[in-house]
Amino acid sequence: MALHKISIGVILIHLIIFFVYLVYILYVPKQSPSGTVSISGNITDYGFGPTKRVLIINLTDIGSADKIPPSDKDFAILTWGENGDFDSQTIGIELKGDRRPKLNFAFEFWEPKDETSPCVSVETCDDDKVELFDFGEKYEDYILNGGFIEPTFVRDAIVTRFHGSILEKRLVEVLFVIDGRYTYEGVYLLGPAIQRRVLEKTLDWDASGKKEDCDDKDYDPTKVGYILEYTTDRIGLFNSKECPIFKNNIKMRYPQCDFYDEADLAPCRQAYIDETVRYMDKINGEDLSQLDLNSFVNTYLVEMFMRDADFPYGSQYFHVNPDTGLLHSGPHWDYDRAYWKFIKHSWHLVDVYNSKTLPLWKKMGESEEFAAAVRASRTIIQKNAHVAVTIISERQDQLSKGYFDREKNRWHSFGKRLTFKQNFRSLAYDFVTEDTFEAELNNIRKYFDERSVWMLSQLDSFDGYDIRYYNLTGVAILNMWPLWLSFGLMLSIVIYEVRCSRKEVKNY
Repeated sequence: MALHKISIGVILIHLIIFFVYLVYILYVPKQSPSGTVSISGNITDYGFGPTKRVLIINLTDIGSADKIPPSDKDFAILTWGENGDFDSQTIGIELKGDRRPKLNFAFEFWEPKDETSPCVSVETCDDDKVELFDFGEKYEDYILNGGFIEPTFVRDAIVTRFHGSILEKRLVEVLFVIDGRYTYEGVYLLGPAIQRRVLEKTLDWDASGKKEDCDDKDYDPTKVGYILEYTTDRIGLFNSKECPIFKNNIKMRYPQCDFYDEADLAPCRQAYIDETVRYMDKINGEDLSQLDLNSFVNTYLVEMFMRDADFPYGSQYFHVNPDTGLLHSGPHWDYDRAYWKFIKHSWHLVDVYNSKTLPLWKKMGESEEFAAAVRASRTIIQKNAHVAVTIISERQDQLSKGYFDREKNRWHSFGKRLTFKQNFRSLAYDFVTEDTFEAELNNIRKYFDERSVWMLSQLDSFDGYDIRYYNLTGVAILNMWPLWLSFGLMLSIVIYEVRCSRKEVKNY
């Protein structure tokens, strides 16, 4: 029995809808990756802002941007400057985070390991402290965040100025040099990496013991600025690299994991281990004494304002003040994800990966002392809201002055999906930016305005929070409604044709 013409037409229409939608959900916009787009014009034309702040990284020894290692920094040469003044020095560079089209990097300054030979390779170099731009104290390690998912560079800049934050960021332009060819990499947020020296200088520690003081006869392992990072890896999204000696999803940032395995630490190795385990017990919710409550309130308010996906189970930092022995929450970092676009207003923690929530933050949600401190934080919320407005206004001014023109032409980041690992579950959230830089800034401003108003209106009734699990798979299925509608209509046609066929047979 031949299909009716109307059925054939409807089937064709819905096949077209099906394939168009399939392309939509699987398509990831292709972009020329880092290290592939040559500069146009003179090098002196480049640099962000009125002072033309620029970093030029020579990758000739590495060979190409896609060969920058994900760990174990490789040899490169950095030239940096502004206002026409430049300096150069050898660095070690490595990939930071996932390998996306616009890469993120970590680098540290290197100097010759000894006076007999120059620093020309990993084997001949050692760490060095260098003053970079106006960051103040001389640091070794820095991070370059390219803002691939959050191309306004607003969110990661905002958290550096929130109440209780201690990190700093500067906008720069980045160029690569590969075999004499210059490539344009765009605008980046530059800042010191989270390290003991940054915390020591920013927080004015007095008893800042160092790991290399271990052999001193008056050495006291309680007077060390420990830095710990809690990161789960339940679904393969996070590279936790937990210390084998400790486990518990905790990676030591200072001292680093391999320090605890050094054979020449025998006299004080156990003291270090015992002290570190003591703080791990607090993070795992087994001992809630000696916590700096204000730092946890600050972190909670930052997370409630930003609504990022990693809290409270991915890349959560803690540090110990060696002067007081108190465990602090923070520093805060890495807020470039777009989950704020779909998470609804609430005080609850949202676990979007059904991962292992950090036990200490579960305990905080049940603490009346913590709840009372949050209720008393109205001024902090108002200050943070003002910071958000200030940063967005700065971006609007920088945009109007053309400082982002080359970045926009290089990456074309607006009006499209900004994801680099497309899969079924990504349908639960659509990382689609507004059509223009200006519209995206307005959208972010609208979010922060609404979020701060909600938090202030609900503050007096705050009595703690729960952990809410966001079912990405279920939401992704619901968000595929065009397919379900198409299947439903196709099924209706099949039923219609079967009934028509039966009626014709009966009449025959």
